[in-house]
Amino acid sequence: MTEFEKVLQECLLALESGNLSMEECLRRYPRHAMQLEPVLWTSLYLEYGREARPSPAFKARVRARLVEGMRAHPRKSSRFNFIFLRTAASLAVLALVMLAAGTGN
Repeated sequence: MTEFEKVLQECLLALESGNLSMEECLRRYPRHAMQLEPVLWTSLYLEYGREARPSPAFKARVRARLVEGMRAHPRKSSRFNFIFLRTAASLAVLALVMLAAGTGN
């Protein structure tokens, strides 16, 4: 583990436990502050994102848009793919049997 990784791990743990603020971590490690700051901000934003709880209205709107999109762009049937693969596998087995029997000349 590099020195920066150790510093980052220490700051993340300190932020999580509430022992240090981000500014205090940056002051404590001025040599790594430029590299450390964007990573710590990202960590804070991700933490806020984990706490977000979408409202029922938002969920309903998203679900309606999803259903609308699925109806507008229906998925193609996979039946054709299944039939094609089944036929190709049958022909391959037939070819192997003919070669093994010596009649594939």
